[in-house]
Amino acid sequence: MQQQGERVEDKPEGRTDWDRLRKMTDAEIAQAVVHDPDAAPILSDEEMRREYKPDTAIKR
Repeated sequence: MQQQGERVEDKPEGRTDWDRLRKMTDAEIAQAVVHDPDAAPILSDEEMRREYKPDTAIKR
């Protein structure tokens, strides 16, 4: 959240190497995700249909 008087230009840069990411193919990105222990698993369409339960979502 931006603090009062703080300009967007003053925000620290993130750690993402966007140039490197833009040069990666979809296959390279998928492979990187598979080897990242912090990444959530990539579900197939069938797995997503089986696991997605909209009725269990928190309703406010």
